[in-house]
Amino acid sequence: ALLVVANIKYVTVVENDYVGFSVQNDYMTEQVIREIIQSLRDFGSYVQLFIGEDAFIKAVLDGTIDQIDRPHKLVLNLAQSGTGPARKSLIPCFSNLHGLPYCNSDGHVVALLRHKYHATSILRDHGIRVPSTWLFEECGRWLDGKRPPLGSKVIVKPSYEAACIGLSRESVRVADESLDGFARRMVATMRQPLTVQEFVAGYEIDVPV
Repeated sequence: ALLVVANIKYVTVVENDYVGFSVQNDYMTEQVIREIIQSLRDFGSYVQLFIGEDAFIKAVLDGTIDQIDRPHKLVLNLAQSGTGPARKSLIPCFSNLHGLPYCNSDGHVVALLRHKYHATSILRDHGIRVPSTWLFEECGRWLDGKRPPLGSKVIVKPSYEAACIGLSRESVRVADESLDGFARRMVATMRQPLTVQEFVAGYEIDVPV
C-alpha cells in the first residue's frame, strides 16, 4: 500500500502565505496528482491519497492506516504545508516515530537540503565546486560582513523555498548600491534569510524521479 501525502493547488487551504509569492506554486495540480496516482496503480500498487499532512497524521493516530488490508505500507510525501524552514521534514519524522517506512529522505536530510545556504556550504567545504555564495540574514546584515563584490552578477533566493517561490525578474541583478535595499525588502516579504549566489547562466533541468 502506497500512502501518498500531497498538497493540491486550490484545494489545500493555505492559512499562512507570502505576499506576492504563494506557496501554492509548489503544490501539485489535480491533474498531476491524478497522473502520479494512476501511474502507481498501473504498477499494481494499492494507493491511498491524503490531502495535506493533517489528514495523514489523523489517519495514523485514529487507526485508519492499520485497517488497510495490505502486508506492507510505504509513505510517499509530496506535501509541505505552511511556511518557514524544515516543513517538509514533518511527515518523514512522524512516519519514523510510528514505524512507517517512507520513500523520501529522512527528516534531517530533507531539512538540510531545503536550506540553500547550508547545503551549498557543506558541498563547498567538501571540495565540490559550487557558485560563490553569501547569506543575507533576517536582521538585515550579511553573514560575517561578507557580501558579493561590487559589479558581480548574482541571483537572490529565499533560503527555504523551491518552485521559484520568491523569485522575480529583479532577483537576477548586479551587486551594486541597490542590492542591500532589495535584500531587506525581500527578507521582510519572505520572512527568512536570503541565499545570494554568483549567477551562472544555463538551463535548469527537472528530473521526475
